Amino acid sequence: MKSTQLSEQQFLREKILDFLQNNPTRLFKMKELARRMSITDDREYRSFQKLLGEMEVQKLVQRVKGKHYQYLTQQSGKYVGIFS
Repeated sequence: MKSTQLSEQQFLREKILDFLQNNPTRLFKMKELARRMSITDDREYRSFQKLLGEMEVQKLVQRVKGKHYQYLTQQSGKYVGIFS
């Protein structure tokens, strides 16, 4: 992998994490999240899908309700959000 591709992925990873951390109570569909990250073409979207999957395996984000994603808090057993 070229160093520019790696730095682009690192930048996108940080952008995704920052966005989800700033919206901890919301769930985002993959397409909505991609749109908010300004992903415009099919090649970028496939790379985005792969990166999001890697982030899920690394327990940086959590997939819930199918293809909805949210920030995974690092404190196990603690929940962030509004409870009713």
